[in-house]
Amino acid sequence: MRTGDLKILFASNDSIALPVLNALNPEAVLTIRTTESGRKKRINPIALWAEQNNKKIHCIDHLMKKEREEILCSGYDMLISFSFSRIFGPKFLSIFPKGCFNIHPSLLPKYRGPSPLQAALLNGDKTTGVVMQTISLKMDEGDIVSSQNISIEPCDDYHTLFEKASRSAVSVVNGFFEIYPKIIFSPQIGEPTYTGLISKSEGKISFSEYGENIERKIKAYSEYPRMRCSFNDQILILQKARFEKAVHSYENGLVVGYKKNDALQIAVNGGFLYVTELQKQGKSLTDAQSFINGNKAIIGQLLKECEA
Repeated sequence: MRTGDLKILFASNDSIALPVLNALNPEAVLTIRTTESGRKKRINPIALWAEQNNKKIHCIDHLMKKEREEILCSGYDMLISFSFSRIFGPKFLSIFPKGCFNIHPSLLPKYRGPSPLQAALLNGDKTTGVVMQTISLKMDEGDIVSSQNISIEPCDDYHTLFEKASRSAVSVVNGFFEIYPKIIFSPQIGEPTYTGLISKSEGKISFSEYGENIERKIKAYSEYPRMRCSFNDQILILQKARFEKAVHSYENGLVVGYKKNDALQIAVNGGFLYVTELQKQGKSLTDAQSFINGNKAIIGQLLKECEA
């Protein structure tokens, strides 16, 4: 990656950006200050990377005048952001004479907003991608300057798609700097769609919902909030599953049986959900066979929608 003598400020809060950081090796990073939650202190992967690589860190709560002036005095040429979770104002964007660019894990204008990977999985897409765009004053509306498609395989969930997007972002940034400064600005084409923040309530399983939709949600929400139901008044998290169409007369949510060395078979709307990885809340994630060894009574039980 040839960045010349550019002083680049890289803005992010998310580990998805780490491969790009390693390849780009920017002058400094801009990240949001983490807060302690209870006894646990959240680790900011971007700040940690900067500390380990002896880079300057601008750790902020908000981008106000004081923070803007500090960054201005540092004399950065370019801003690149990836999963920063903040909107940049016009005064801040004017600081960077060589431009401001954002990396986004979807094929814009599809899936603008904070949860594009989850949206691709929820909609059963076969392809998504990563783009590098100019930063506009409105969310994800900038021109495209580099992009790469990503195939979504039947076995992919949020974790695997996250890794694909993270690696693909390196190629996208490489492609950008191969032509920089002779950049080709391509306006976004097509009808935009938008994604929102994901809430914990979206992780509640309703077994009356069509089974393919449940499977997609398990994949999309495998990191957060994770799909959960109730078994003997305990929360049960279904982490990996596949849906197979079938005609049956079982009540939806009934654990019909166990396919040896494979999965729990749960009746759902339109067929059966075969769960291969699951866990009780507070316990370790386990495969279906190990779970059955300690919870044989689950066969024949009706799983219910949890309240929490």
